[in-house]
Amino acid sequence: DAELRSLIAEGQGAYQQQRYRRAQEAFMEVFSQTGNPEMLYNLALCYRGMGEPGEAARYLRRFLVARPQHPDRVSMERTLAELEASAQALAPAPPATAPTA
Repeated sequence: DAELRSLIAEGQGAYQQQRYRRAQEAFMEVFSQTGNPEMLYNLALCYRGMGEPGEAARYLRRFLVARPQHPDRVSMERTLAELEASAQALAPAPPATAPTA
């Protein structure tokens, strides 16, 4: 479909220009219309570029579930672990609880 190809090209161009939010919007639109799991990987890259490692990890995990035999799986799992560690480091500390009597 020409509209989908155009959206993918727009997303790729925006990503290359480091316009990650626009790329994310384009890839999300393609994913919502097609369910194409490759868009999950693209979304993970966009969120990583936007400095949102938790969201990046979420989409990369979904991609790996959808494509368990992907040839770059080992590398992607390392990236996933790094993203999860970054998200954990950025997470706010839980509120301190008052001591009990």
